Amino acid sequence: LMFVALASVAGDALYQEFKKQEELVKVMTSLAEKVKEAKDKDATLRQELVPLHHMVEIKGRLLLPYNPSVEVVGLDMKSCSYFTSNAFPLKLVFKNSNPRADSHYVIYKVGDDLRQDMLTLQMIRI
Repeated sequence: LMFVALASVAGDALYQEFKKQEELVKVMTSLAEKVKEAKDKDATLRQELVPLHHMVEIKGRLLLPYNPSVEVVGLDMKSCSYFTSNAFPLKLVFKNSNPRADSHYVIYKVGDDLRQDMLTLQMIRI
């Protein structure tokens, strides 16, 4: 309901951006759930990354929902993986729309708190 109300005020261009972000989140959620439930997680990840990769390429450019100032144009499938914790969060690597800029790393998982994973990533950086 709030999405529809926001879309009616924001205009068509912004509404289309929100729809792309909503679709992106749905595809990432499906991917995360399938990897979490799979016995062969590596094969499932590689197979299920394909729809996400195609979606990002077909859309041409996407604004990431967690930070709409980040514009991406592709997915680095070889760099994507998952973490071996209880929820098996995904590490997704998106290609920046600016070819000179670094890729954007996203941790995505369903049904769990990210604070522990953020602490782990901060420790890895140190």
